[in-house]
Amino acid sequence: TMTRQEIARLVCKTLALLFGGYAVIYIFAVLGNSFYFLVSLDRFKYELSDFLMALSMFIPFVAIATVAAVLWTSPDWITSRMVSPDPSAVTALKISTSEVTSIVFSVCGVVVFISGISEMSSYVANTLYVNSRNDNFFMGEIFLEALAKIAIGLWLVIGSRGIVGMIHRYRTWGLDKQAHSEEASETS
Repeated sequence: TMTRQEIARLVCKTLALLFGGYAVIYIFAVLGNSFYFLVSLDRFKYELSDFLMALSMFIPFVAIATVAAVLWTSPDWITSRMVSPDPSAVTALKISTSEVTSIVFSVCGVVVFISGISEMSSYVANTLYVNSRNDNFFMGEIFLEALAKIAIGLWLVIGSRGIVGMIHRYRTWGLDKQAHSEEASETS
């Protein structure tokens, strides 16, 4: 039998392997694209912005690999924010809806965060390309969207238990204590 913390640690390790595998697949695609990009440039017309644009393709890989490393090396820190520290063994699947919701918010936060990092690297690459060509093209909306995704993703991961608590408070706001305790026993 395992405790809630041990189960959540196992989930973190499994997600770390998933993200690690995704990072390996992604790095091969990026290496192929970077090689093609650098070979397709004129041999003697390399500019710093061309190299920086090629390097910016590695940003999502670094983000995905970092998430995998954090999930693998710091599962205790992450699980303390996802599930209760109840030391009793889980003999039956008796996990509360708030804990499941917290886990779902955390996983969604990781996905949104990675999407934001990917968009931010796209923004960097496009900005370098546009600036190297002296075009006046405004891409602030891409930057703001990426920044918002990164912030929301971090908030969903780090604050998942607080978000679930806030949702629960809003659901039960204004109910008397008797109705609140009856509702809590029904959802468990």
